[in-house]
Amino acid sequence: RKKIMILLPRFAVFLFFSLGIQAERVFDELIFTKEKCVELGVADEFEECAVLEFCTAEEDDDRHNRQRALIEEGDPVDMTVEDAALNSNTNYNAFVMNPEENFAMEVKEAEEKSISELSEIDLLRPNLDSDNGNGPVSSPVSAPTNDNDDDAEDDIHETNTEIDVAASTTETSESVPKSTPEDQSSPETTTNVDQSTPEETTNVDQSTPETLTSVDQSVPEETTTNVAESTPDETKAAAAMGIDNGPAAKSGYRVSGSSGQCTYPGPIIRLKRGVKHGLFLKGGSEETNLHLHGLHIKGYGNGDNNHRFVKGSDNMLVYDIDLPADQHMGGTHWYHSHIHGNTWEQVQGGAFGMIIIDDNGHPVGTEDANVLEFLRTSKHEKVLIIDDSKKSNSYTANGMESEVLEFVQNQWYRLRILTVGVDAHTSGINVVFDDYDADACHIHAMAHDGIFRFEVPRPHTVKEYPLTTASRLDVAIRCKQDIVIKVNGQQIVEVRTSKEEEAEEGTPYPGGSTASWKSARLEYTKNLTSENAEETMKLRVDETNINGVSQASHKPMCNKNTKGDFQYGTIQEWKFSGVNTHPFHVHVYPMQVVSDGCGPNHDKGEFYDTILAPESSISKPCIVRLYFVD
Repeated sequence: RKKIMILLPRFAVFLFFSLGIQAERVFDELIFTKEKCVELGVADEFEECAVLEFCTAEEDDDRHNRQRALIEEGDPVDMTVEDAALNSNTNYNAFVMNPEENFAMEVKEAEEKSISELSEIDLLRPNLDSDNGNGPVSSPVSAPTNDNDDDAEDDIHETNTEIDVAASTTETSESVPKSTPEDQSSPETTTNVDQSTPEETTNVDQSTPETLTSVDQSVPEETTTNVAESTPDETKAAAAMGIDNGPAAKSGYRVSGSSGQCTYPGPIIRLKRGVKHGLFLKGGSEETNLHLHGLHIKGYGNGDNNHRFVKGSDNMLVYDIDLPADQHMGGTHWYHSHIHGNTWEQVQGGAFGMIIIDDNGHPVGTEDANVLEFLRTSKHEKVLIIDDSKKSNSYTANGMESEVLEFVQNQWYRLRILTVGVDAHTSGINVVFDDYDADACHIHAMAHDGIFRFEVPRPHTVKEYPLTTASRLDVAIRCKQDIVIKVNGQQIVEVRTSKEEEAEEGTPYPGGSTASWKSARLEYTKNLTSENAEETMKLRVDETNINGVSQASHKPMCNKNTKGDFQYGTIQEWKFSGVNTHPFHVHVYPMQVVSDGCGPNHDKGEFYDTILAPESSISKPCIVRLYFVD
């Protein structure tokens, strides 16, 4: 009986895939709860908590061998016994590595490599004792290094993923008071270069985006419809039986205590706007950590600080993910390993996944019931993670060589797309919705890199989207017949429509019309096109350096004008060159495109956190602005 209980589900999965039966991938979700905070003894520090664990195929093999041995000996098998420590009431401090000691250890290693070189730069030390209680809003620099650079071992191989350049900013208690943002003038609108469709695709005028003076944080939790609370039944059933719903990962992440194998992409991390989360990363056989790509949270201490790492199943890192409703928008983001020296190997092995931040009842820019129903319920949500981690210039969808997305005919869906590229020779990822009938689907962009467009959704259908690695794109899509989705010409998704159900209520348009609505803006995403930039800077990005300086994990990108830190509360204007071969990414702070020269990947006036643009010319430079505020 014990053999049947454990082995039958795995045999069923094998049979399911071997017979060629295709079904939509159902992801596990990492759900945050108050009970987990109590269990870990941190209820006074966080509102909701969850535990994610690092895993490898090698560890899975060892665990299955042990389980098989127990079965053969006739002993009962507890699939979650290895997680017993986390299921006790032991305080989390017994597991968390001290950030100060962890950072000091890494600095010591770097100093041993090159004392003279490090003496010429300022190390970004996690400031855990800030005078103003907030600490510096800085994030460690991570960018490719030259092969001859002494810090080459700290290189995270971002030549195959992204350049992560963080702004090292200095904050004072008097800087940039939280004043009411004035109404922002509309970003200029341009015609997209190569997003032609059978329909007319010229952008219409984007009228003035509304800026909220404040965001109500007192919405009772029980009055909101929370997507996280409506986890699909099949996800729970699969997790309960230990059925692996995705391909095996060489390295990756899974919900702590789950009985399934290590699969990729990892579970969806679902967060809530207006909630302070405690994310605990349990270690494994290799050193690892997380980068919470796209999140506008602190980049030091227990925040999105890539100088920390964890190893060993008895240790955990805690990530303080505080998402005040007046400082963070809902949206689509992602997480991945960012362990310096081994990032490429772990991401290529499958150590990545999607983050979804639900708006959790907080203002988005419209009060229309149809739109709120569309945005807040999982029945209108689909996920598509595109990656090339398994084979050069070849893509998978949700880890599958051929994925199926099941749509109810004529029902609107919010399709959340994430692109993950590790191929050093490919930066452009062209996503095409290929239909056999010009009117088969309506597809309208809603958000880029986790930030709503100023006008939602985009008024006209666009069926081709030039993206890059680490891009996120949310589209509103409704189909009346089957279509396919191609990436760089390769078909990876079949969208199947069904008439078996009635289309659910909920549309991206207010009142059932086809009129767009203006998204609510927060301080860090307000329109900067009419603002005065305090500083301007030219950035030349090459494969191994920025402005001729080879970057490494302990070398912050300094303000070129002052040779020091960037100042908190300033609006920066940066003019790019060289981002045609290598994408440029800034931790914590998104960038607003304010010129026509940033190419078809980016709409002028919208926000992005990763830029890939044609080589700048004098007549058409690629210029962005970013605002260093909380």
